[in-house]
Amino acid sequence: MSKQNKPNTRMLKMNRRILKEIEMMKNNPNPCFDFIPPNDNNIRHFQAVINGPEGTPYEGGRFLMDIKIPDNYPMPDHTGRPRFKFISKVYHPNIGINGDICLDILAGNYSPQSSLESLILSLVSMFMDPNTSSPMNSEAGNKYDNNMPVFYTNVKQWIDKYGFKKPTPPYVGAD
Repeated sequence: MSKQNKPNTRMLKMNRRILKEIEMMKNNPNPCFDFIPPNDNNIRHFQAVINGPEGTPYEGGRFLMDIKIPDNYPMPDHTGRPRFKFISKVYHPNIGINGDICLDILAGNYSPQSSLESLILSLVSMFMDPNTSSPMNSEAGNKYDNNMPVFYTNVKQWIDKYGFKKPTPPYVGAD
């Protein structure tokens, strides 16, 4: 096989993995999130909605996120890991005002063995157990650590102002 064909073979394997993972999420819905399949034009860009976990201040909220898969997914370096970003504004210590996410499994502790579903479930888990030792939103982290009633109130206010509840509006790019 020539050097020219090796990248094409690698790309086909990566695309098969993405298609397999997408098919699994479509056929086996998870109650923690709603998967929004990509359109046929780009299997590397899709969305998901995290359902606020029960027993947390996020319960009842629904949080839309954008997911982009790079060409060299799932390579272990920083260029091969999927990119997750919240479109919905979320008051959370590990989510920036612009939707960026601070979670070790999406950065330095990313593993190519992690499936897209397991990464999304890690984000669900983040809603249940924020990491305030290095918050992206320091104000939310401070309230979580020092004034839980205000933290809960702020979360609920943000859900009312920026979030959405069932029934959901049509998603951007959804069929």
